[in-house]
Order: sequence, then C-alpha cells, then structure tokens
Amino acid sequence: MRIIRKIFKAVADFVAEIVVGAIALIIIAVLINFFT
Repeated sequence: MRIIRKIFKAVADFVAEIVVGAIALIIIAVLINFFT
C-alpha cells in the first residue's frame, strides 16, 4: 500500500504542476492579447 500511495502522490504532484503551468500560459496569452 505504501508504494501505491507514493506513486499516487508523485502523479498528483506531476498533474498539479501541469495544471499550474497551463493556467499560467493561459493568463500570459490573455494578457498579451489584451495589451496588443
């Protein structure tokens, strides 16, 4: 069970980083479109 939990945590951290990165890219794209 510990191994599964460790894998799950690693996957969750990975997904969280992707989501944060995607949101940041969307915000940057919106700002660029807004200011140009």
